[in-house]
Amino acid sequence: MPTVGDSVEFSGKLGSSDERLTYTLTSYDPAKEIYNRHKVEVTDNQIPQNSDESVRAATLPAEADIELLLSNCMPPVGQIETVTVPAGTFKACKMRQGDQGDSWVWTAKVPFGTVKVDTLIGKTRLQLELQKFTLGR
Repeated sequence: MPTVGDSVEFSGKLGSSDERLTYTLTSYDPAKEIYNRHKVEVTDNQIPQNSDESVRAATLPAEADIELLLSNCMPPVGQIETVTVPAGTFKACKMRQGDQGDSWVWTAKVPFGTVKVDTLIGKTRLQLELQKFTLGR
């Protein structure tokens, strides 16, 4: 189960713009099974945009979910790769994202599960790599 304090920071490109995203779980309501997730987005070193959203616990991957995905990662759904990003080197499952043939996500044992993204949003390419992560307590 994810933990309050879990945090990830990504950086990369959204089209020709520099993009930096940080997600942090800031609180959890066990009665409602809802996390608060704080997001900070910075594009081209502009003023950071902060937002908070409620996220159902069931939508966030637990470590056991990621382990199951990695143990069952095989074509045509995905393939195991060793991927190196600034946060480290990970055994990851590279999977096609959505219906587009050239959109990919790499999932590994880190908070929120994602270590790398290379996808299209409309006609704009988004490429992000995990810079660092922190495990909550």
